[in-house]
Amino acid sequence: MYSNSTSRSTRSAESLRADLRRIAGECLSGLGPGKVRDNPVRLMLLIGAIVSTVSVIFSAKHVTGFNVTVTLLICLILMETIVAHALVKLHIGVLANEMAPDSNESRARKLVNGAEHLVPADALRDGDLVLCETGEVVPADGVILQGTAIIDESAMTGQSPPVLRESGGERNEVFGKTTVLGGRIIVSVTAKERKVVIDPVASAVERIKYQMASDEREMAVPLWLLVVGFSVAFVALPFLTGDRINSAEYFMKALMKTPAVISILVCALPLTAAELLNTAALSAVSRLVRKKIIPASMNAVEISGLVDVLLLDEKEVIAFNRQSAKGSVMSNVAVSDDDCDGSDYQSAVRSFPSEKIHELGLRTVLSADSDRGEEFAAAIGAVSCLSGGRPENKLATIQSERSSGAIVAVVGDHDDIAPLAREANLCFIVDGGAEVPDGNPNSIGLNGRPNRLINAIETGRRLNEVQKRLTHFAVGVTASMSLLALFPLISTIYGGRREVVETIPWLNVLGLFSPHSVILDMSIFTVISFVSVAAIAARSLYASGIRSRLLLKVGPSLFVTAGFVAPIVAVKLIDLTVVALRFI
Repeated sequence: MYSNSTSRSTRSAESLRADLRRIAGECLSGLGPGKVRDNPVRLMLLIGAIVSTVSVIFSAKHVTGFNVTVTLLICLILMETIVAHALVKLHIGVLANEMAPDSNESRARKLVNGAEHLVPADALRDGDLVLCETGEVVPADGVILQGTAIIDESAMTGQSPPVLRESGGERNEVFGKTTVLGGRIIVSVTAKERKVVIDPVASAVERIKYQMASDEREMAVPLWLLVVGFSVAFVALPFLTGDRINSAEYFMKALMKTPAVISILVCALPLTAAELLNTAALSAVSRLVRKKIIPASMNAVEISGLVDVLLLDEKEVIAFNRQSAKGSVMSNVAVSDDDCDGSDYQSAVRSFPSEKIHELGLRTVLSADSDRGEEFAAAIGAVSCLSGGRPENKLATIQSERSSGAIVAVVGDHDDIAPLAREANLCFIVDGGAEVPDGNPNSIGLNGRPNRLINAIETGRRLNEVQKRLTHFAVGVTASMSLLALFPLISTIYGGRREVVETIPWLNVLGLFSPHSVILDMSIFTVISFVSVAAIAARSLYASGIRSRLLLKVGPSLFVTAGFVAPIVAVKLIDLTVVALRFI
């Protein structure tokens, strides 16, 4: 018992060290030129941290504890945004690894002279015989020598329907990592176990493209304008006030003020709020990966929440029925292909989530090539039916819907979607998880389960709501922090608290201790608020309880108001604490 406990403890410690190394690696890569170039918020924070640090170094002889503290807080805010990304990406990576079974730990029931031996799947060689029964995973590619079974090959082919495999004839081949839903077979191994579908799923997570959230993109231009405007004002005001310009004394004064002004810019502008939008998108990706849904980009998750129209084929509707029928297949091996081919339209209609699609406000367009297409479309609640299933009809429908302002998603296999990829807003790929059609990175792989598109759309809807709330909250915070920043900003530029208070008394209406304390208060508030708001956003994305739903139903005006009031209350409390502890 002691040995087992020690072993678990050792593995846990090794896992922790591996996680810490990965987080450190993500943090370093987050500061790389490519990542920073694609993220204007992080670029601004990085430039601010570097300039503030350089100013402290060059003014070492005159440096104050305040400048050092403020510079450390700026660096901490930058690291918070990077670590938040690293933690979410670590979580996504852990989930992907959980989906990819370790081949070294998988076992096979090898038959030797009629006797059964449990061996590692990696030890199998050509010609070895293995026994597989209901609920077991086929350990390697092979040919069935004896028996009949229903096999779930969706992990290999991406197709949802189970298939009948039996000894003799053309249906005797099985693939490694597929699952026996019912039956008993003896397989002759034809190849050593190979990695199949789940490994591309894990690697696809690493290839998810970074894209700014839509609200973040809207905030990027005003952010740059505000940064440039504040910077110009900081440089120009001393000229306007008649200070001596070309002197070492002036240069040193400006250098000493730099950390304070950069801290004001970082706190007053919605930099961290914009970064929170992207962190929320990463959290949504994590939620999808948990359900084995792989988006090609973060933008695809956002678009999934905006979808108005679903365009899908008859066979995809039938696939919903096949998916729900697997449980009954497991208990009945003597199932013919006719029982699994989805020809029972009534069963397909019952299993298709028409009510859920209606609740989400989606319109369904069915592309049918059978005589019962119109009847089938009406039964599942489709708004229209495209007879013949021709690609040109699908393209015309997509173009027509998009021209009217609708967001269109197509559902199908790679081959079906390829001709439509460039025209559709989003592609739901039933048989994919790692690859996306050429011309459209806004794709989501469902890994053989068409019913997963409901989860993807729900997650996208929730992400969009969370990002809207974050944006509303950020508007209030930015307005409040900008007003709070006027007192330390003007005092720092003009060099005196008393003169500013006497001239413009309303600037310090809260009765804060000093301009320096206000800057320190705002920086501390920014550090704390980023962590707390990020946690609330992640909770809203993951939780499905009543509190989460109520949070998303709160009106935007309340979030703006909360964002405005929170900094005022927090900064006053922090100021009292800072002064009481004599930090300033």
